[in-house]
Amino acid sequence: ADRAGLTCDRFAWKNHIPDIVEINTSMDVRSGGAMKDAYHRSVAEMGGAPTKLHATADPPCAAHGIWNWGIFEPKPGHRQGDIVVDRRLVAYIRFKRQGNLGIYTTLLGHGDYLQYGVMYRLHYAIMAWIGERGASEQPGLEYLLYGGIGDGNDGLKMWKRRCLYKPVKMILRNRPEV
Repeated sequence: ADRAGLTCDRFAWKNHIPDIVEINTSMDVRSGGAMKDAYHRSVAEMGGAPTKLHATADPPCAAHGIWNWGIFEPKPGHRQGDIVVDRRLVAYIRFKRQGNLGIYTTLLGHGDYLQYGVMYRLHYAIMAWIGERGASEQPGLEYLLYGGIGDGNDGLKMWKRRCLYKPVKMILRNRPEV
């Protein structure tokens, strides 16, 4: 991805709805199987194209929030609705934090850009962010989850192995209120 001139950064979700729709609909079948109906929503169904530029902001609570990470192709003049963003979103990960657990809730790349390793680049950028700023921006984060270890086809299973995911048995329990 880096050699192809693509960049990786956090982004404001509302600024890139048209690109997100294009990514979501760029392939009918992915490593997990046929794309679900939720990924076939239109720009309007996802809240519409932006009419103003939204700032990239951290969630108010570092232990319970969502961060959007993307791979971008520099593209001067590239528009999303009424705004000029000068870059095209070609892959994204939604990273959700719930206490000591980090979860990749959505992990998608445009079918035309997967050959550039965009999904690996995104994961490694998030790992670097956590490693570099973990104590200050992500205190107490202990685990990272992305689906079941057996989920997906051989390509997704290989991605998980290369990204150092290991199978674990999770036991979820309610903690008593303090």
